[in-house]
Amino acid sequence: MESKKSFFIVVAFALCCCQFLSSQESDLKRFSFGGIWRADGIRSSGGMEFGITISHGKFVARNYVLAEGFGLRGEELSGGGFSLSDKIQLGGKIDLGKVSVITYGFAQIGWAAFATVGKKMFAQPFLVEFLGGGGIEFLLENNFSFMIEFGGGGYIPTKTTEEVNGSGFQVLVLGCRNYF
Repeated sequence: MESKKSFFIVVAFALCCCQFLSSQESDLKRFSFGGIWRADGIRSSGGMEFGITISHGKFVARNYVLAEGFGLRGEELSGGGFSLSDKIQLGGKIDLGKVSVITYGFAQIGWAAFATVGKKMFAQPFLVEFLGGGGIEFLLENNFSFMIEFGGGGYIPTKTTEEVNGSGFQVLVLGCRNYF
């Protein structure tokens, strides 16, 4: 089990390094930092994201690393926790003068630790989340944007119990980003 964790960490680090190196282009707005609010059928959360622009121009590709704190609101799961995830965003950009509109699709996968009555934060099970959907981002001339995403996904527990056995959900995300 320890070798699987080490392999996952090495692969994740290598992917991040490759994306960072490939983003070193002449575009001055290759990085972003933002805040998000997320609501889905299982939890409500707030968090932050750090993004790297992989491709810019009319076709936009970006990668985001997200960290969120959340509250669980299901009847069988009530508590709180945090998650770390990675999101790939692919879309197109339309320039409208002082505003650019970016429509995109995204895919996201993450890991979450949570605590409930009778379960400590770092005890099994953990959650593996996967999300997909679409979004629209309004990028203002001063490198600030706001975005709306809608999609769906699910979670798979690392260990199935009566309380935690996996589920699907719809998701709504609102946020803002600052590019630098």
